[in-house]
Amino acid sequence: MDSSKDYGFKVIPKLDQTHVYESVISRLINGSSLAIFPEGGSHDRSELLPIKAGVSIMALGAMARDPNCKISIIACGLKYFKPHKFRSQVIVEFSTPYRIPQDLVERYKKNKRDACGEMLV
Repeated sequence: MDSSKDYGFKVIPKLDQTHVYESVISRLINGSSLAIFPEGGSHDRSELLPIKAGVSIMALGAMARDPNCKISIIACGLKYFKPHKFRSQVIVEFSTPYRIPQDLVERYKKNKRDACGEMLV
């Protein structure tokens, strides 16, 4: 890509999220809960979307660092009665807790990418 041309848009450089993950992992190890919105957008599907890689990195990272840390992931979805109307009524749907198995944590210690990928399936 020729950087001397003006294409009318800018590319955001890749951000190093290491400090974010370290902060979250520290809080999880200390017994805090975390609420995030990993889908990052709206959709009209009737089911929850799969979690994103960052969630697996945070959860597996905390459990790998502290063997006493037990983490469950509970997905949450919002279903609006009139999605295009501001302040529409909403149904909040929660998944059953996903308890991360210890054998997956052990695989994470050996190969982070493969363990995170398995959790995202």
